[in-house]
Amino acid sequence: MYQKSKLAVMIALLVGTASAQAATDLSSIESRLAAMEQRLQAAESRAQAAEKRATVAENKAQQLASQQQQTQATTKEVAARTARLESKADKQNGFEFHGYARSGLLMNDSASSSKSGPYLTPAGETGGAVGRLGNEADTYVELNLEHRQTLDNGTTTRFKAMLADGQKTYNDWSADSSDLNIRQAFAELGNLPGFDGPLKGSTWWAGKRFDRDNFDIHWLDSDVVFLAGTGGGVYDVKWNDGLRSNFTVTASGQK
Repeated sequence: MYQKSKLAVMIALLVGTASAQAATDLSSIESRLAAMEQRLQAAESRAQAAEKRATVAENKAQQLASQQQQTQATTKEVAARTARLESKADKQNGFEFHGYARSGLLMNDSASSSKSGPYLTPAGETGGAVGRLGNEADTYVELNLEHRQTLDNGTTTRFKAMLADGQKTYNDWSADSSDLNIRQAFAELGNLPGFDGPLKGSTWWAGKRFDRDNFDIHWLDSDVVFLAGTGGGVYDVKWNDGLRSNFTVTASGQK
C-alpha cells in the first residue's frame, strides 16, 4: 500500500512538472510570437515610411523634370527672341537721325565782317576756289529724319525727310530772313515679292530727293554727279550678274 501511494505521488509530481514546463514553454512561445509581431509591425512601419520617402522623392524628381522642361522652353524662347532682335538689328529697322550744321564769322584787320566763301582766299578773289576750309561766314543747318523697316515677307520700306536752312545774318532771331525748305521727302519700297527676273530685288521710290548714286567732293563744291528733283524711279534693275541699270524721272534737276 505504501508503494502504491509513493508511486501515485511520483506520478503526480511528474505530471505537475510536465504541466509547469508545458505552461512555461507556451508562455515563451507566446512571448516570442508577440516580439515577432512587434518586429513585423516595426518592419511594416519602416516599409511604409520608405514608401512615403520614395513617393516624395518621385514627386520631387517629377517637379525637377517639369522645371527643367520649363527652363528649356524658356531658354528656347529667349534664344528665338534674341535671334529675332538680332535679325531686326541687322536689317536696320527703326528711326534714324542725321544732321549737319555750321556757323562762322570772319573779320578783317579792321575788326569788321569780311566776305567769305569757297571761292575766296586770304588774298581775295584772285586765288581761285579753295573749297570749304572754314572760310564760310554763314549759318547752315541740315536735319535728316529717316525710318526703315523690313516686313515679314522680306519687303523693305524707307521714308526720309530732310529740312535745311541757311542764314547770312548774325542775329539770334532770323525768321524774317530764313531760307527754311524741305530739300528731300520721299519713300522707297524694295525687294517686293511680286517681282521676278530683272526686277527681282529692285527698289522703287517716289517723292523729292537727291539721287542715291550722286557723287561729289563736298568740301570743294564739286558736283561730279548730282541729280535731284521731284519724281520717281527704280534702282538695281539687274539684267545679269554684271549689268545693272537705274531709271529716274524728275521734274527738276537743279540743286
